[in-house]
Amino acid sequence: MTSKPIPEDRVTAGSPASSDIRSRLFSSFGVQTLAVGLRIVQQIVLVPILIAAWGTELYQDWIIIFSASALFAMVDFGTQIYFGNALMIAWSRRDMVTFRRLFATAMGIYAVIIAVVAVLLFGATTVASWPLLLGTQGMNDHTALWTFLPMVAATLGLVPLGIFTGLYRVYGDYVHGTVLVVIADAGRGFGVCLVAFSGGTPIVAAWAYLVIASLLWLAVVRDLRRRFGPIPFSLGLPTMSELRDAVSRSALYFVPTVVTPIVLNLPIILLGKLGAVPGAVVAFSVARTFTGFVRQIVLQMCHPIGCEIARQQALDDTGKLGRLFKAGGRLTSGMAGLLSGFTLVVADAFIRIWTHGAVVFDPWLVGAFLVTIICAAPAQVALTMFLYNNKPGILVFAQGGYAIGTVVFCALLIKGFSAAGAAAGTGLAECVSIGLLVPFAATRQIRLNLGLYLGQCYLVAAMAFSASWGVAWALNQLIQAQSLIFLMVLGGAWAIVVALPSYFLLLSSAERDWLYFHGLARFSRISTFFRRQVG
Repeated sequence: MTSKPIPEDRVTAGSPASSDIRSRLFSSFGVQTLAVGLRIVQQIVLVPILIAAWGTELYQDWIIIFSASALFAMVDFGTQIYFGNALMIAWSRRDMVTFRRLFATAMGIYAVIIAVVAVLLFGATTVASWPLLLGTQGMNDHTALWTFLPMVAATLGLVPLGIFTGLYRVYGDYVHGTVLVVIADAGRGFGVCLVAFSGGTPIVAAWAYLVIASLLWLAVVRDLRRRFGPIPFSLGLPTMSELRDAVSRSALYFVPTVVTPIVLNLPIILLGKLGAVPGAVVAFSVARTFTGFVRQIVLQMCHPIGCEIARQQALDDTGKLGRLFKAGGRLTSGMAGLLSGFTLVVADAFIRIWTHGAVVFDPWLVGAFLVTIICAAPAQVALTMFLYNNKPGILVFAQGGYAIGTVVFCALLIKGFSAAGAAAGTGLAECVSIGLLVPFAATRQIRLNLGLYLGQCYLVAAMAFSASWGVAWALNQLIQAQSLIFLMVLGGAWAIVVALPSYFLLLSSAERDWLYFHGLARFSRISTFFRRQVG
């Protein structure tokens, strides 16, 4: 890497940073779909291979060590989001002096943090009994230590890499940065699978994990330099004023990341503590995981939209900002309704096949999760907007309310309604704190009418849900999907039938026109390429 500064005229009319917004968004949606698909495949493949190769006890130890090492990502303390956003704002305003200063300060802070953690970790290796400290049972001290250390090294090494991958977002080329991260995530997962399948131990798998993380560093740096020229790499210590600003804002971004474990785990703990019926915890977990696929797809769509909204805010382009915000809400709400309608129809058969009949389908439980996803969908665009525009105060307030509301509502509803009560309590907390409060703050900032925005989003979601559920129900009456093969046939038939109506429902006429002509142009280029090859 080099410390040569980036030229201020680096962004030209043909560069990714000035290319059409729609092109960036649709490309980003494709990459996010790829990311979700790879995660699902990893979840399906990883568990049975590792259990078969290592046995249940050793696999359990691996999970414990993996989780413990992943906690070291918290040493970021929210600085990655803060500096990534600040860099994007400086770049959008062509303030290269501030841009280079921010980059140097971020690298200096990370160097200090990682050095301190490394010293503390080295000291702990001399006094700690790692199986006792980590809670592992099948590994001895040597195996636990040398499985844990490479995993921690990989995690710590990837913390500052977030600033480099964030440069893709800064330069307006969100897609390529996401592709590299997705490939690396898949590579780490499948690399561990390959090691275990070949007879390798957890120690070998951990070192493979570290090697793949190192290769990601090389790939990102090389790709950034190839696409955008020299990286302004240098180390610098912040002034007291810069440090106060970074700490105050980063701390706000750190808070929402702490809330996530609370809202994920506390409902399950309360279900076990408050006299729930037998099997309620398993039913709750299975239903949440199943409907979570819908939530993941909706959330992944929001990140490129939120990134573009933050970019337009930095440029103070209020016209594009409002149109993009409304289009994003329409798209995510419609997609939530569309996927929820299909999910509700196939839930009974899928859960029975997936759990081998161990879990009985509860329509109220699954319905509570799906209603929450739909009700909170218009807020997800606003949520990612505040995540990327360095104004996280509302996120702290909303996420804190979400955590407190989850505890209160679950405690009130679990005794009377068991697992469905836990789902309803969690959903009610999310709908109030996230679904209403965050869009309220966003529409005030963008100067949109909150009632009109939510009304349009919910209308699209209701239309999409009704059409999706109706088509899926009618097809299921014909196909009678009671096996995995027939569920796949049902899904394919459903997708074919709803594709055209969804195209008109979820996209505006301008977006449809752009997609049509962009598709024709892309098809023409591909056809020309193959004709030349044949000729």
